[in-house]
Amino acid sequence: MANYAIGDIQGCFDEYSLLLNKIKFDSKKDFIWLTGDLINRGPASLSVLKHVFDNRKAIKTVLGNHDLHFLAVHYGVRKLNKFDTLSDLLNFQDIDELAKWLTKQPLVREIKIGKKEFIMVHAGFPKSATKKSLTEVNRKIRKAIKNNPKKTLKMIFDHNRKAPKLLKDKKSLKDWVDWLTRVRAVDENEVMDLRFKGKKSELKDNFKAWFSYDLKIMKKHRSVLFGHWAALEGKTNIERIHALDTGCVWNKKLTAMRLEDGRKFSVNKIN
Repeated sequence: MANYAIGDIQGCFDEYSLLLNKIKFDSKKDFIWLTGDLINRGPASLSVLKHVFDNRKAIKTVLGNHDLHFLAVHYGVRKLNKFDTLSDLLNFQDIDELAKWLTKQPLVREIKIGKKEFIMVHAGFPKSATKKSLTEVNRKIRKAIKNNPKKTLKMIFDHNRKAPKLLKDKKSLKDWVDWLTRVRAVDENEVMDLRFKGKKSELKDNFKAWFSYDLKIMKKHRSVLFGHWAALEGKTNIERIHALDTGCVWNKKLTAMRLEDGRKFSVNKIN
């Protein structure tokens, strides 16, 4: 039995299948942990989502920003944009079942393997976040999306609001969703630059990578898993903080990390 964490698939089903074959995934004894952004931008969102759904006892995920965008489109809160590749999914006859299942997925997962513990999110979290605060906010967001997806998604995608402020200022659920699914660059006061998508070396002014600060949540037995930031190319240079989005949809690689020993497996994008 083995546990593997896999970075953003984004509809790259062929590469996803190759990676599962490479690690010899057996749904009867192995577990897969996905960092979110299962769909969109790649050519086969429906195939990816169906596979995850059909194997949901062995494959677990958190929600990413592209997953939330799809749900917002499905529930009539947002419109497709010119870069979306969600038509096969939106036109699927059983789309309601897949969408309902997706609304029940969390934004944070805690994974325990022996004495090791992993906190998995799609993008990141504030330096002042604790395991308790992440657990509580995850519960609230998950409940809100599940109970009233349209209302909650409308709130999440209201981008007219000002940038999130300090954690002690009692962030709204929308602010937390931005942290968990969109953050890359952050300043010392926990203000995010949600427009930034570049490399760490391109960060400007007083902004740093969110994981470059002294994270309160980190303990000797605890590691962090995240995706979202393809420009990192899977490197944080910080022990026990693992970036797993290696840019498959951007003609690079799809990567899995075996959680028992940290060994990584990758497949190249098929052109």
